Amino acid sequence: MLADTLSLTVCAISIMRNFSNLLFRFRQFGGFCLFREYVRMGLFWPVVKEFCSCVLGRHSFKSIYPVIGKVVVPMLRSRYHLAMLECYGKCHRQISAGEIKQAKSNIIWFCWLQGKESFPPIVRACYHAIVRNLGEKEVRVIDGLNYRDYIGLPLHIERKWQAGRIPPAMFSDIIRLELLIKYGGTWIDSTVLVTNQIPEEYLNANLFMPQYTKQGGADSLDISNWFISASSNNEVLLVIRDLIAAYWRDYDCVVWYYVFHLFFKMASKQFPESLSDMPYAYSPDSLCLLHHWAESFNEEKWHRVSQCVPFHKLSCRPSKEVVEDQGNYYNAILNEYS
Repeated sequence: MLADTLSLTVCAISIMRNFSNLLFRFRQFGGFCLFREYVRMGLFWPVVKEFCSCVLGRHSFKSIYPVIGKVVVPMLRSRYHLAMLECYGKCHRQISAGEIKQAKSNIIWFCWLQGKESFPPIVRACYHAIVRNLGEKEVRVIDGLNYRDYIGLPLHIERKWQAGRIPPAMFSDIIRLELLIKYGGTWIDSTVLVTNQIPEEYLNANLFMPQYTKQGGADSLDISNWFISASSNNEVLLVIRDLIAAYWRDYDCVVWYYVFHLFFKMASKQFPESLSDMPYAYSPDSLCLLHHWAESFNEEKWHRVSQCVPFHKLSCRPSKEVVEDQGNYYNAILNEYS
């Protein structure tokens, strides 16, 4: 009887935690503006059905995302297909005419919109790890004020950012594109831990992003944009930049979180040479440390994991249990890179 009660309590806590995360995302991605868009797209009842299935089946609300994607992704692909062709045509003409100059850069771009003084512990550790392991590079910290010292943004994007319609993660996508297009260099997300030297073929590539696609396994790449190296005025990034600007002219909410990734797939098909020349790194390998950071620290395992790949995607929202356990990998990272 007691075991059943405890089991139900744990399930209830898990459901409430999942629901809290879902509600946070709903508000952050547009709230009732997003609701209206999904109703217009015919997604109301499919989402409600999947929501109820998650509650009754006691599983994560993340299974709602594929339901949304089945409708939203084809719709966005169709809506922005002509815009993509126009962007490609303009870019191709500029390249042919020699109007676009590409150059490599020694800059590492690191962004925390709240400012360097507001780094949470794991972001501070990631920043120190970059400085330690990439000390020969120029590390520039971008925040919600000084980005204007480096780039200019379309007025409609600035207005929607100031109005709170563009969430920080999506605004960060816009900033990274503009910085890399104008200056080149390497963008490293604020929750990426660099544990050793990064190969120069990654840092000096005309375009590099870790991939979820197995090497040689598909023509259409699934990429991660938490690490991007590029020459200035890279043609793929130019097209993505213009498509995202068009998206924010049309929408006041985030109908699809992975719009950057969708537009990358669309743009990259127009520039197959950019894919064939891109160095390869398997993105899931960089998630290993995150999956294990709540475990008790082991020196041998730490050495094996930290040397397996040079960069590791972490999270800025560790659970309370992870933070309070002083003997796990999370706190070992903080101690190592404090």
